[in-house]
Amino acid sequence: MNKIATSRYKFNATPRMSANQIAEYCLASPTRRQAILKNAKYPPALVVNRYSVLRRIIVEYLSNDDRPASLLEDARIRFLRDAEAASSNYLKDQATSCLEALSAFRTLAGSSFIRETRFREVEAVRTPLMIHGVDVSVKLDALTSVADASAVGGAILQISKTLSSQLWREDHGKTVASLVHSYLTANAPQGTIDHRLCLAIDVFGQSVVRAPGGFKRRQKDIEAACREIGALWTRVPTPPGFEGWDDGAATGDA
Repeated sequence: MNKIATSRYKFNATPRMSANQIAEYCLASPTRRQAILKNAKYPPALVVNRYSVLRRIIVEYLSNDDRPASLLEDARIRFLRDAEAASSNYLKDQATSCLEALSAFRTLAGSSFIRETRFREVEAVRTPLMIHGVDVSVKLDALTSVADASAVGGAILQISKTLSSQLWREDHGKTVASLVHSYLTANAPQGTIDHRLCLAIDVFGQSVVRAPGGFKRRQKDIEAACREIGALWTRVPTPPGFEGWDDGAATGDA
């Protein structure tokens, strides 16, 4: 069982990674892979998501078939006010980052694919996806479908300013979208799962990345990465400042 750390780190006793961590691991250098493993096994006890409010707004917008422009404009005004009233540089930077991400999304929202796809919010119920002993957390932001709902999929919003090439971002997105497809296949939603509706929506990259049609090779890469993660998990060194842990419930998502 996983345990809750009493220090500034949490602790995952068994292999556990998010879809984004798996995607980055597949593309990373050996040195970067070590850092990903450490962050997955000993995630920070306090994680601040600067885009959590914006994420909810985007999901609300996408889930409304009318796609009201006023919703995004109201969000822009809200973040402008937050930036002006910020009591610290951190809060000002957070509001400014949300404004920048919102601007990027407004451009992306005009794409024909976004307009023609139906999105529906999903309940925050976590069902694990186990791949060769690794608990992969695939947190969908929305379910997707075509107009008659004969085909279905899912979407994960990626809101990150990571300085990487567009090619890297696309490759990363394809792995995340492939994990969305695997997750939906394992959890058997109603309807036929269409890889073209399994999406990684890259807000800053202003692109919608779909699971590739021939993704067996990518699935093999994911499986190989998970086997490696499982083999290395017990050898991940304890980070400085880790003070132990108490028995308790499992930690939150990495």
